[in-house]
Amino acid sequence: MSNRTPITEQPWSLLVGGLREYAVFTLDEHGVIDSWNEGVRELFGFEEHEFVGKPGSVIFTLEDRVAGADDKEFSVARAQGEAMDDRWHVRKNGSRFWANGIMRAVKSPDGEVIGYLKILRDQTEKRLTEARLRESDRRFTTAFRNSPSPMALLKAHDLRVLDVNDAFIKTFGQGRPDVIGRTLQQIGLAPEPDGFSGLAGALERDRRLTTEAPFTGADGLPGFGTFTFEPITLAGEPHAIMLMHDVTQWRRVQSQLEQQQRLVEAILNSLPGVFYMMDDEHLVRWNDELERVTGLTGDELTKATAADIVVEAEEVREHIAAAFANGASSMEGRLRSVHGVSTPYLLTGRLVHLDGAPFVLGVGVEISDQVNARSLLERRATEQTVFAELAASTLATRDVQPTLDLATRRVARTLGADHARIVEATDEGLQVRASFP
Repeated sequence: MSNRTPITEQPWSLLVGGLREYAVFTLDEHGVIDSWNEGVRELFGFEEHEFVGKPGSVIFTLEDRVAGADDKEFSVARAQGEAMDDRWHVRKNGSRFWANGIMRAVKSPDGEVIGYLKILRDQTEKRLTEARLRESDRRFTTAFRNSPSPMALLKAHDLRVLDVNDAFIKTFGQGRPDVIGRTLQQIGLAPEPDGFSGLAGALERDRRLTTEAPFTGADGLPGFGTFTFEPITLAGEPHAIMLMHDVTQWRRVQSQLEQQQRLVEAILNSLPGVFYMMDDEHLVRWNDELERVTGLTGDELTKATAADIVVEAEEVREHIAAAFANGASSMEGRLRSVHGVSTPYLLTGRLVHLDGAPFVLGVGVEISDQVNARSLLERRATEQTVFAELAASTLATRDVQPTLDLATRRVARTLGADHARIVEATDEGLQVRASFP
């Protein structure tokens, strides 16, 4: 039997009793619990009579007891005066929690170990948070590395590169050693002369920005990209993720489409008469000649119906309905001008389907009041048919070459010519775009 003074009567026992967020208890020199605080009840769920008198291993998991972790803790505390660990512990109900623990050896004045003080604090939430952060970092790293779009991790204040993904290396032909530690401007991604003006300041204010800028690809050819900068905070410091989408090909296609569109407009405006395209009620497209003849602006024509433009209102409605029903229709009518002038026209409509929707494409050729010979009308009708075919071909495809080929054939046959040719003026001179035969 020991003649020592019990640990619970030491002065620090007053402190032990007042700590509730920590589980604090003492053990005798044999490792048996001989005092506790309220924190033990809070953390482990034991009452005093269920805890005091039990071996210190009662809070260890079975696998740790089998591995001798409890004995090792006592040995380290005896030898070094203190043992610290982070491990899973077991509550009274069998559930587990992660705790940070420290065991200190209590010695008598002559250096004899007379007991131990154990302090634990629940770190489960902290551990889970750290685990979630690690998993989040893992997912971010995986997504960053494997993204098909070029990405770079930047310092927000100076746009200095911290890391890049594989797609970045492939797109720009610059390896990680070539770019890490350098600014976007230094590696040639920022447009000159002012670079991404104001970007660093915006990122430090936690603002997301998207801009377009030129770049030089791995093949040495110029390209164009959409750059998105997403602000993020790492280790308390402002950073940014740069994501780039290569829009070089898209811009080329857009440029080609715009060029095709200009050519389509030129073809429609070159028709010798008015051109119009209608749904079942309103105009949806027309050429400049229709605006000139009627005196109406583009906005006014958008709101106008055929009856607002043609004097013979009832007849023009029947003409349009016949075109939708039968595929084609023609009539003589007078186009109304806002200046009070009406001009006779031969109007021809033809049904077409564009993107699955039905429309009537029509052309109108002016008829002189003094000339009403049937032969002239028949010729006008033939010309109208040709013009309608050309307009339909032009609007039905983004490639104007078939329309140009059709135009040369139709013009040659209509005029009875042996051959026809369409030429285009370019910087290199005149180029033949289509010819017949």
